[in-house]
Amino acid sequence: MKKRLRNTTVSFTDDPSISIHHMLYRMRQRATTQGDTVCLYSSRINDYRSFAKMYFSHVIKTNNTLSLRNPIFVSYAIDWGEHPDIYGPRDYFRNTIILKELKKYRGIRKILDYGCGIGNMFTYFVRNGYTATGMDISKTAIDYVKKKVATIPARSNVRVICGTFETVPVPSRTFDAIWCGEVLEHAPDDATVVKNFYRVLRAGGRCFISVPHSMQHWSDIDEYWGHYRRYSEDEIRSLFRRYGFIVERTIIWGFPLSRLWDNLVYNHLFRRKVTEKKLPEKTPSFLSKVLNNNILVRLGSLVFYFDQLWNWTKLGKGIILVARKPKKKL
Repeated sequence: MKKRLRNTTVSFTDDPSISIHHMLYRMRQRATTQGDTVCLYSSRINDYRSFAKMYFSHVIKTNNTLSLRNPIFVSYAIDWGEHPDIYGPRDYFRNTIILKELKKYRGIRKILDYGCGIGNMFTYFVRNGYTATGMDISKTAIDYVKKKVATIPARSNVRVICGTFETVPVPSRTFDAIWCGEVLEHAPDDATVVKNFYRVLRAGGRCFISVPHSMQHWSDIDEYWGHYRRYSEDEIRSLFRRYGFIVERTIIWGFPLSRLWDNLVYNHLFRRKVTEKKLPEKTPSFLSKVLNNNILVRLGSLVFYFDQLWNWTKLGKGIILVARKPKKKL
């Protein structure tokens, strides 16, 4: 028999410095590990109440206090290979920022697309003559990418492999560059991933990384995507420095229009699907078809160039990092 967790009541006071979803996430973790009923006092209790049922099945409001029991978890995370229609102008814009950074450096020919997903960037590398290796943990995604690549002429020196977060099945010092877009937050052990990056890069090679910014922006959508964390600028820089990289540049991007896009369009669609406890339809909806139209996506992405004027505020929801493996001393 499983040992029954003791049931006590633990009180929390609202912390305005973090998001409502992050606070509820913390409370749910406490209730799960300790078997507690958790109570929250807050002046914004009505806002908390509207989201609390995503995290607890038992929610009682009394004046400015919520009593919460019976934690609820998202029981699935999306498999990108099963939903290739999930892409949009904001994603395209993010990739153009990283690509601009990559093109600053000469001599990049062999590139690893780590977590290639549905292959949007991998196919770009193949079409533009790079010696490209795509890797993902999803066999479904890998099969999908192989089909996309098969339609590209002159696709020599291309490899697509299924790996794990713990292993990158290629020899050491293989690549000139690693592209890793929105992947590290999915890794249970991100330190092992970064150590593998260092191993497979040649001396002087670079990583081009994007991750979601700040636990302040944490929400139920992060769980739906299968995220373990969001990063502060200091955290992502420290992670790469710890394992020998020289951090050359970080950009915090995605404010204000990208945040509006998430809050008013993207997150709204997926929050509705999470609430209904169903995955996006395998037959794309009309909006999904619009968002996946290449011409409309590229045109739509132009709007987000306005956000570049506001990167100095560091209020964006994403971080881009460029880190270099140092050359060995003679």
